[in-house]
Amino acid sequence: MADQLDLGLEPEAAGLRKQWDCVLTGLSKIAPRPAYESFLKGLEALHRENGRLVIGAPSNLIKRFVEEKYLPLVGDSVAEVFGARLELQLQVGTNGHARPAAPGAAPRSLSVDPTPPGCLPLNDRYTFESFVVGPSNRLAHAGALAVAERPGSLYNPLFIYGGVGVGKTHLLQAIGHRLRALQPGKRVFAMSGETFTIQFLNSLQQRRMDEFRKCYRGADILLLDDIQFIARKDVTQEEFFHTFNELHQTGRQVVIVSDRSPRELQTTSDRLRSRFEAGLVADIALPDLEMRVAILRQKIAQERVHLPFEVVETMAELVKGNVRTLEGALVRLLATASVQQAAITPEFVVDTLGHYYRNRADGRPVQFEEIQQRVCQTFSVNVTQLQGKRRERNIVLARQVAMHLTRELTNASLPEIGRLFGGKDHTTVIHACTKVRALLKTDAEFKRLCDDLVDSLTSPQACG
Repeated sequence: MADQLDLGLEPEAAGLRKQWDCVLTGLSKIAPRPAYESFLKGLEALHRENGRLVIGAPSNLIKRFVEEKYLPLVGDSVAEVFGARLELQLQVGTNGHARPAAPGAAPRSLSVDPTPPGCLPLNDRYTFESFVVGPSNRLAHAGALAVAERPGSLYNPLFIYGGVGVGKTHLLQAIGHRLRALQPGKRVFAMSGETFTIQFLNSLQQRRMDEFRKCYRGADILLLDDIQFIARKDVTQEEFFHTFNELHQTGRQVVIVSDRSPRELQTTSDRLRSRFEAGLVADIALPDLEMRVAILRQKIAQERVHLPFEVVETMAELVKGNVRTLEGALVRLLATASVQQAAITPEFVVDTLGHYYRNRADGRPVQFEEIQQRVCQTFSVNVTQLQGKRRERNIVLARQVAMHLTRELTNASLPEIGRLFGGKDHTTVIHACTKVRALLKTDAEFKRLCDDLVDSLTSPQACG
């Protein structure tokens, strides 16, 4: 059947597709099953040229998730199948899905329908049933549950804020799932602040603001992620203020998620900030030890594997980060055990994860500035060079190592790391991390250098 399907393809395209099928087969064996089924399975190799492989993703959400969490895993599988480590570039659109319109193409109409353009698909994993409740998120969870069951009547707006990977988006989408189940006729709009901004600016440029306002002000429930993106744009703030007022004054629910509290948002409008504070403002903090154990046990159950409690407890004590960090540590542990065909014991956990996840004896987290300082000392460069654009080999390698260590030792996201390094694009960070991971596997001296850097950064005496 596969050969019949390939008859209409050029030999090169057919060969690429067969190679990609092998990549997916490899990923299905090492990636967590939910991640593979929800995010990786739908990826498609579009073309290969000059050491670069362009991969299509069905949606922006999937593209972002793969870039944030699983690109190194994809890179490893690609290297194994293709026999070389290729630079990976993800874009939205596959051969089986419509790609974004080319510049100058006719704009897509912003009609009022249950899922307007730009709405994020709700991830089946992000439900109230799969959300682990603990002291760090109890208020946010209670508020979200109340809003989902009685929208517009209790906490309107609901403003949830917290750091990276603590479960804010999980709760936002859980609200969407519950509302669509309880009130299927309602128009539930779930989207990011970036999407709102882009659609607003496009509508303004194309003189189609009436359609834009009719679309967004026709929502029954608006679930908006990453409001801080809007907060930095004056003209978008003004439009969102009026949209918010229209929904709020007519009793329609608004839920807002941010990486900082309303008082910390960089808004030019006090009235917008005061609107956010008029409802329930709930923060989500990093999980404590007991909650980390519960999160890991749930993730392990999802993967349908069995790990002794002492292994889970060792992981929870070692990995003191957010939910994403815990999930990444579990993926690394299971993948390493599978490759090495090793039994997972507390000692194996420490050997496998201790290199990157152990905390200092005094409990202090590793800071970005400390990573820069150590890398500059090791490579004999200065911070200006590290954050700049100079392409000398030694500077480039130092910059890539610093990006990799920031990714591994802090909770910073890819876009955040890019900003910390002089406004680099997140794809630059991905490329840097991929290059360093490849060198760690092939260059023993380079690996020792990086190990020494990690040891110096995670020791109790690190940087004072």
